[in-house]
Amino acid sequence: MKGHCTTATPCATGLQARPELETEPERRVGEQHAYSEHRRYSVDGNSTVRLRWTASGDDGANGRARAYDVRHDTTAVNAGNFGSAIHADANVPAAPGQPDSLDVVGLPEGHTHYFALKVLDDGGNAGPISNVVSVTLQIVSPAAVSDLRVTAITDSSVTLAWTATGASGSVGRPTLYVVRGSTSAIDEGNFNQAAYSRTVPATTDAGGTETYFFRFLTPATKYWFALKAYNASGYGSLISNVVVAQTHAGGPVHGSGIALAPGNNPSRVPAALYWQSQPGATGGQQIRIFDLTGRRVRTMDLGSAVGGVVQWDGTDDDGRRVAAGLYLLRLSSGSQNVHARLVLLP
Repeated sequence: MKGHCTTATPCATGLQARPELETEPERRVGEQHAYSEHRRYSVDGNSTVRLRWTASGDDGANGRARAYDVRHDTTAVNAGNFGSAIHADANVPAAPGQPDSLDVVGLPEGHTHYFALKVLDDGGNAGPISNVVSVTLQIVSPAAVSDLRVTAITDSSVTLAWTATGASGSVGRPTLYVVRGSTSAIDEGNFNQAAYSRTVPATTDAGGTETYFFRFLTPATKYWFALKAYNASGYGSLISNVVVAQTHAGGPVHGSGIALAPGNNPSRVPAALYWQSQPGATGGQQIRIFDLTGRRVRTMDLGSAVGGVVQWDGTDDDGRRVAAGLYLLRLSSGSQNVHARLVLLP
């Protein structure tokens, strides 16, 4: 991204010149005034620093250079270790003598970061290392929560708890937490796209315990949960640890783990069978129905779901109606089996 320097910088003359780097003052999103050493965009515990310099040419002041090789690290960068420092992708160089800039993103707070660059010509030859600039990023965001945990589960809710973080690092109290849930894995990259989102006001200073009752969830469903903390300035933490919870199947099935139970017993057809998988089970799952002689009369494939309700219409595997009476039910999930009984009414 091209930027405009607010302070004049020497123009590099020729490939072997050393472009002079500088950093742009920090600005909060939506504000125009500068107030610190670096520009901060993100609200996720990392910072963005904008580097600025005057573009040199491919050959002296003639032609446009091919590329920039921009490097940064938390240890001082020099000609000897330039190649082992972290590479930052840069845009195509500007015309010679024009201002150029690059936003280096994802820099952790609480560290000093060092920056330098080299200019490459059309032959891929690199000029000398530029001057080295550094920025110390103060901790202004809440520290990430590291002990998010599940304390209770029902068929429609999950209760979460965590140790409160601070407004700045682990000091003070943040303004709020954004708690998100999804039916697929959550990480830093997709946190904002998670389907279930709740805003939770902070109630205690760092070190205390926060809880949240996440309601209106679907029974027999696997959910991933994570959160971020935000302070009054809008700065946010990195994503917390991610926890996984499976809501119960509901009806007569309570608690966690493999389970099977008829909705009503005795029951007329269709008979509702509530089931819940073995946690972490992989592969196919089945409910098998046996008569009192031990003969299997019906097999119901359940796929890879984690639970739910299936309806037995009172027929066998050939579609024939079975007689009223007592039937034995077996759920196979993963390496485990669980049994139940059903009295089928005429």
